[in-house]
Amino acid sequence: MIQVYADDSLVYDSRLEDYGLLGLNVTTGLNKGGTAEIVMPPRHPAYNSFASYKTVVTVYRDGLLLFRGRSLYPTDDFYNRRTITCEGERCFLRDGILRGPYIYQDAPAAIFTDVINLYNAQVDAFKRFVVGTITVTDPNNYIRLENETTEQTAAVIAKL
Repeated sequence: MIQVYADDSLVYDSRLEDYGLLGLNVTTGLNKGGTAEIVMPPRHPAYNSFASYKTVVTVYRDGLLLFRGRSLYPTDDFYNRRTITCEGERCFLRDGILRGPYIYQDAPAAIFTDVINLYNAQVDAFKRFVVGTITVTDPNNYIRLENETTEQTAAVIAKL
């Protein structure tokens, strides 16, 4: 059973004929944002339910979350079939910045937690992350991270 939601609105349910799609493709990966592509017919009940960069799209398989992200700009073809491309929630980290110059000299977990907290203070609630269990270690439990310029949060986290 597959289900797709746009915010809280049902877009697709493999058990319901009225909510059928022409195409659904989800790509996920370790340390990647992931993508989803939804293709719907013009008379679909959720045809106009997507706002670019605002609508949160979730895909469930057998009740388990498979993908969470946001819709980008929809495109329509000659037959008015609408394609919505979505980027995964890791891509939300592009929306925050870490102002430079900055310097961190601490344990990886402490730096990661601080960077996420700074990011969370800059973005809408639906883009915020909760820091869970951090398993990254360093032999000395101490790293140095610095930059002279402003960077996207995603770039800073990629350095950790």
